[in-house]
Amino acid sequence: MSEGIYDIDFNNSRIPFSVCEKEVYKKLVYTPKMSFESSEIIRRLAWSLNIPMTKALERLVNALAVITNRTKICNACKDKSNCKGCIFSRHFTEKEKAALLAAL
Repeated sequence: MSEGIYDIDFNNSRIPFSVCEKEVYKKLVYTPKMSFESSEIIRRLAWSLNIPMTKALERLVNALAVITNRTKICNACKDKSNCKGCIFSRHFTEKEKAALLAAL
């Protein structure tokens, strides 16, 4: 991590921003905006699990990986650089599927 904190403009307000070395990040993360209704769903899920919304969203996304059509996803994928490490190329046992779904 680089030393020093820089201010950046975000929505017309100055916020502190720590600068990390490029090696820390393998890929940039895109954070999509979501509807108020979707945010409410995740918030309520987080409350029921007694965890932060970010953790609830992670569990939800991981559970989706076991119930979606992975062949369709793999065929549409535009990043074939890490297929062996991709959750969609993995074969889950029934026990693993149940554990991921039970986490919700």
